[in-house]
Amino acid sequence: MSSLFRKKRKLQYLFGSLVGEPKEMARQYPLEGQNYKIVLDLLEKHFGDKSNIKSALHASLRRMPWASKYVPEIRHTLRKIEAIVNQLTNLGENINNEQLFLEVESKMPKWVLTEIYKKKRNTIGWTLKKMLEFLDNLLKLEEDVFRAHKDLEKEKYETQTFIKPEWQRNLKYGNIKNKNFRYNFQNQWNNNNRNMAQKSTAMYAITEKRNFNLCIFCGGNTGRTNVTNIPMLKKDLKGLEN
Repeated sequence: MSSLFRKKRKLQYLFGSLVGEPKEMARQYPLEGQNYKIVLDLLEKHFGDKSNIKSALHASLRRMPWASKYVPEIRHTLRKIEAIVNQLTNLGENINNEQLFLEVESKMPKWVLTEIYKKKRNTIGWTLKKMLEFLDNLLKLEEDVFRAHKDLEKEKYETQTFIKPEWQRNLKYGNIKNKNFRYNFQNQWNNNNRNMAQKSTAMYAITEKRNFNLCIFCGGNTGRTNVTNIPMLKKDLKGLEN
């Protein structure tokens, strides 16, 4: 990040932290990096020492809303915090004080605060600069994981668009061994369609109805009153009584 770009960001947040006459005076200068020191010197000259500007920056940090749990909003909040901290550093403020730590931490959601405290416990010489660097790396990690997961989900969706639900179950449980699974799936689909066509014919319905009347003793198609092997039937019934 270039020096002029950093100064431009500082000037932008300086504009946002000023109110009343100081803001009107500062706004006469365009939002350019080279104007940052000019505006700062102008404010110091007309409105006393740097303590007034420091107070305005601290007030701006306190008024800043806390970030939600979502990474883009946390990133946006972190950028605003970094700009204010950089301005305080340039004004000679001691940024490693407990009050400033608490103000920064109060803007973070619970899951980020948990990670901060984990890191703080295992780090010797914890400073505000280290905290901001840690937050930046933490958000970069979350952003990288999100992009990778998004790409995997897209690839998974594109792979499954041509696969029927029952075939997806086969893939899930490893039942498809042939690498050319599209060909196997198509054969399975065609066979299922042929079976359904056979079941829709009248002959299939008659055959199915006839099969329901198979004799449980001789295996013949007897119906309810057409029993032809009476002796065998009596013998089987007698055997059941024993």
